[in-house]
Amino acid sequence: MTALQKKETAFGFEALLMDRIEQEGTRYLSFDVFDTLIFRALSHPHDVFLEAGRLAQTRNLLALDPEEYRELRINAESRARSANPNMEISLAHILEQLPFSSELKKQLAEIELEAENRFSFINEKLCDTLKSLGDSGFDIVLISDMYLDAETLRSTFFRHHPVLSNIPLYVSCDSGTSKKKGKLFSLASQERNWKLSHWLHIGDNLAADVEAPIREGLNALPYFGHSEYRNILKYERLNYHNTFQDNALRIISAADTQFSNSPAAFHLGAFVWGPLLLGFSDWCIDKCLASKCHTLVCLMREAVVFAPLVKLRLKQRSIKTLSVKTLSASRRSTFWAAIDIDKPEWYLNLLNHIGGTGGSSFRSYTVRDFYRDAGYEQDTFCRNLGNEEMRKLDSIYFNNRCALAYLSEKLAANHKSLKHFIIEQKTLIRDYFYQQVQCPISACCIVDLGNGATISAHLASILQDQAKLNLLFYASERIYRFSPPLLASGFFSAHNCQFRSHKILQRSQECIEPLLVGTQGSCIAYQRKGDKVEAVLAAGIKDNCLHSEAFMQGLENYFYNVANHENAASYNATSLEGILARYLNLPTQEEAQLFTSLLHEDNFGSRNCYPVIDDQQISTLRKLGIDHAWSNFLDWRKWQQGVIHWPQAVITLIDKHFLARRAGLLSSDNQHAREALLLKIQQQAWTQFTAYGAGDFFEQARSDIDRLNLNIERIVDKKAESSGSYRLDNFLVTDLESALVEGSRRIAIFSFAFQEDIIQQILHAAEIHGIENVEIISSHQAN
Repeated sequence: MTALQKKETAFGFEALLMDRIEQEGTRYLSFDVFDTLIFRALSHPHDVFLEAGRLAQTRNLLALDPEEYRELRINAESRARSANPNMEISLAHILEQLPFSSELKKQLAEIELEAENRFSFINEKLCDTLKSLGDSGFDIVLISDMYLDAETLRSTFFRHHPVLSNIPLYVSCDSGTSKKKGKLFSLASQERNWKLSHWLHIGDNLAADVEAPIREGLNALPYFGHSEYRNILKYERLNYHNTFQDNALRIISAADTQFSNSPAAFHLGAFVWGPLLLGFSDWCIDKCLASKCHTLVCLMREAVVFAPLVKLRLKQRSIKTLSVKTLSASRRSTFWAAIDIDKPEWYLNLLNHIGGTGGSSFRSYTVRDFYRDAGYEQDTFCRNLGNEEMRKLDSIYFNNRCALAYLSEKLAANHKSLKHFIIEQKTLIRDYFYQQVQCPISACCIVDLGNGATISAHLASILQDQAKLNLLFYASERIYRFSPPLLASGFFSAHNCQFRSHKILQRSQECIEPLLVGTQGSCIAYQRKGDKVEAVLAAGIKDNCLHSEAFMQGLENYFYNVANHENAASYNATSLEGILARYLNLPTQEEAQLFTSLLHEDNFGSRNCYPVIDDQQISTLRKLGIDHAWSNFLDWRKWQQGVIHWPQAVITLIDKHFLARRAGLLSSDNQHAREALLLKIQQQAWTQFTAYGAGDFFEQARSDIDRLNLNIERIVDKKAESSGSYRLDNFLVTDLESALVEGSRRIAIFSFAFQEDIIQQILHAAEIHGIENVEIISSHQAN
């Protein structure tokens, strides 16, 4: 089967690649190396220096701590690039910047390569595609901006992979030029006589692997699944101390995002919730095995995701002693049957439980719902107050009387019929449980999404026994409020949530629950049909189908990639909380936008559904002001609960950088500064100007400059003061004085640092030459 024939059965990135090859008449392909074909099984690529430091410390070569050596090594590379501004550096240039003897530098270089070899791995999924393309006759090369030469790259990373070892390799430090500048592509095309329009490049770096090749006339396909994935990893690391070791597998899994019908949902499954739910699935399995339990019962609705994932992990781990069952049960369907009718005046306690302040968890459960469930005929009270929530009755008056007191009298006079209904419900659920599970509850572990384990407590009351263990994804202190107390455990709970993620989930479960329940309607009752008892389900929300299916595909993609990776990390809540905390507190705009398309049906209450995020919520926060709203939320986490379901996401939709700014994550963020600078340029209607700065800030802004049709007349850079004017691609780079003399009057500062100093330098130089009409724009200054 040829590569182009194979596309009919390919999934995800491979199918996308085959489509591009066919559409563009591709004959030649190049692949980036690092974070495309080669990954490191580390939290961050720089952690290879941490591991090198550990090896050096173990061998008594360094007095520095490994963390200190990592910082030294990172800064040595930065100094090497500053010392060699017009050339591509090598490992030798970096070693020159280390304050050690020649012999120790040589040993550290060897140790670094040893660490690279130990922690690197091949992206076999993409390599299979690459091999298929090669077998089909496509010309392929590898291209890398790297300080290691081609021979060292092959011996360190490719020595056990003959396919990659035999592919031509172009490396920046060998060639003296880079992908990022575009010249490495030109070099390869000249040597191989490739026609640029027939060439497709694949890589992960937006500037070097997408913008640069397109600028040179090639076609490019990015190997990443989401525009914000780098920021996500950065925020996890900086704000939530995430040292999760399988970030590379997250990137590989999310590469298929681009192919999905709902990219945001797929990415959420593959990149964010994949590791979270894999850790949870393994935790559930291990808890069952430790308790010598052979039956794991997943409660619907979340069982539509939990059950197949646990089954998949059991298969991947070759465990055959544990069976997985599903049980349709909700707070609503089990509520009545769990009432202890042997207690005196149980009916009044019942009403106090779901009415007034005691009913805070029964949101959207109305008077009409209560009448229906209790079997009462509608009367004047119900016709007038039917749409009112039961939990609000203690503050509502009917015929000059408190509505809750009025309903209490009705219930006291008619509680016998309700008692009969409760007994009937107990019998139905007992029969249904044994029919579905086929063993006593005491022989089971029960799995639910979490919070207070209410459904588990209801089942324990109904069945007059409890599960060996109740397993929750997240747990609040409410799991201990029952009498007798439940045997319950939370994957994320107070004892292991450094960032109080369980509290945020408790307050804003809508931030994930619609995707976990898919189109599964809430269980609202049980009915007997012949010898069997069936669960009666609400209709569910079919409009969520596209997103829930993509979310599940993303989850499965992550699970499969972990299973195929020999050295996958061990997962636990502590190592995963950084991923969860970032998602809850710093959602990206793409993540937040997804939830404007999702509806949710409450687990208890009416059969209606509600939007997770809608225009009214956004309008409310706009009017209040997001600064004020955020302050209110920080003061009281339950602020606007039940009205604004996920405040962090709504704020992000209004201003995608607000939360990151408040967390101090943009104090040195070039991306935010570039966006601010380009916005100011557009606001001032500049179409032609001089750029001050020829470094990374300018390079990373070039695609936006081209997109906005902005004309750069020349570039000012300090390097030109000592080395004279030079060319940067099609741009003339000159010194400030020459630029002013040659007519530069509008100057945009493409630098993050020292902007005030640069402004003063420009104004001083203009004053010396008697130039008065110089306009300056920078990202920091006010308009």
